[in-house]
Amino acid sequence: MKKYFCHCFFSLLLSAASFLTISHHKTSVQTDNFPSPSTSQRTILTAALSIKESSCYELSRSFIGYVQAGKKSQVGFEQGGLLQDIFFNEGEHFSQGEVLAILDTSKLQALRQEMEHQLDQAQAQRDLAIITHKRIKELTFQQVSSPQALDENQQNLRIQEATVRLKKSQIATIDLSIKKSKLIAPFSGVITQRYLDEGTVVRVGQAVFEIQDLILEVRVGVPQTHAKKYIEDSSANLRINEKDVPAKIKAILPVRKMSTRTVDFIFELPYSADIKTGDIAIWQQVQIISEKGFWLPIGSLTEGIRGLWACYLLEEISPSNENNKKSKKNKKKLYQVTPCQLEVLHQEKERVYVQGSIQNQDLIVAEGVFRVVPGQIVSLKHILFSSVK
Repeated sequence: MKKYFCHCFFSLLLSAASFLTISHHKTSVQTDNFPSPSTSQRTILTAALSIKESSCYELSRSFIGYVQAGKKSQVGFEQGGLLQDIFFNEGEHFSQGEVLAILDTSKLQALRQEMEHQLDQAQAQRDLAIITHKRIKELTFQQVSSPQALDENQQNLRIQEATVRLKKSQIATIDLSIKKSKLIAPFSGVITQRYLDEGTVVRVGQAVFEIQDLILEVRVGVPQTHAKKYIEDSSANLRINEKDVPAKIKAILPVRKMSTRTVDFIFELPYSADIKTGDIAIWQQVQIISEKGFWLPIGSLTEGIRGLWACYLLEEISPSNENNKKSKKNKKKLYQVTPCQLEVLHQEKERVYVQGSIQNQDLIVAEGVFRVVPGQIVSLKHILFSSVK
């Protein structure tokens, strides 16, 4: 009986050992059929970029200014009075020397007429003093009249002559006031604003019109580092109302604004009905920065360490022995993703100018950087070539 149980126990052990051997063999076969981890991680990229080194890049700077009139003034009368007539309205053009408005001069005309009568009276008294002086002089020569009478008559004659001159000066003052009752245009231009109407009593110096010159200018604030490169009377191109406008540097002011620390440039514009005062003008300048680097698409950047930017460099690798046959069959090169820290020097729309440990003709991931990770083995679909411009 004991022999029988020993024989059964030995048979069970032999069966269990055989089952474990067969299971291990099947597992080994199935494991050999699975691809390697590196093979399962291969990704077909949409594009890789072959970079090319550039010796410099262009830095475009835009300086913004505004259009203003070459001459702008608020004109009014030098004396007060009743505003009688206005000859121009807003938007109308005028020439230098034209009469824009006049004051009522009826009171001044009456005063002038009064002064003319007083002048006639003074002239008559002067003429009488001259005749009297001649007579007294003859009588004094004949020793009929005293020298005292002659002296008094001479002084009276001087008084009457001075009175005549005074009346003439008063009439000239009234004539000047009548002349000042006309508002004369100091330069040719256009009426931009009219403040008063006929019948208003105008104070001394009160503005009646706002006028401006037809010649327009542009005032632009420029940093001192750029201002040193230009001289007066040189040509320039401005961007106004989405159009390129030729201009000339009329003046470079010798002072710097305290608020902006810039130097004002005054540009003279040609006459154009499309340009109005207050329009925004843009003066765009291109500066060449001599700094070696590479142009990369902005989509190729990824976040690096310590707040820096990085790109993914593609380094070609040799296939492993177990995948050598498959790699030759597919005829595709394999690359390993390696992060590379960058310094961004300049950005233009969809590209950036960078420096870093990358070299000329290196391959980088051009797009889809979120689909790969450092150390991953990938293959390429196609390669793009960067431009140095």
